[in-house]
Amino acid sequence: MNKNIHLFLRHLFIFITVAATIGGIHVRNGAFGYIVTGAIFALAMMFVPSVIKFFKLPVNFSAQILIGTLVSILIFFSYRYLVLGFIDFGGTVLGGNVGGLVELPRVELDKLGTVLYGALIASLLSAIMQETGKKSN
Repeated sequence: MNKNIHLFLRHLFIFITVAATIGGIHVRNGAFGYIVTGAIFALAMMFVPSVIKFFKLPVNFSAQILIGTLVSILIFFSYRYLVLGFIDFGGTVLGGNVGGLVELPRVELDKLGTVLYGALIASLLSAIMQETGKKSN
């Protein structure tokens, strides 16, 4: 499979995973909505290594998280204008009773917090997948 197609699909699946698991990210129009918004996210995230090289930073794990988070935040905020009606961000709750005897501190996030949290998780997953992809080649 072509390397760019593989990279695109990897970021598409990362977006779908993040959007489906974070309660404050609401994608409408079913699978079509996930594919449209995920494709825009994937195309933007494919350019993260080029942006890192542009700023003369070493292409490593921490730089990918830093630049990836910034790109993800920009994409999530631009969804309001790019894909009207496909995605919406709202508040979410992290933690609380996760089952059994384990209880994590409860944190309530507003719309901005949900965007920042989603962007951080998406860039973290992207950087992890990028690093593990390097090791297996």
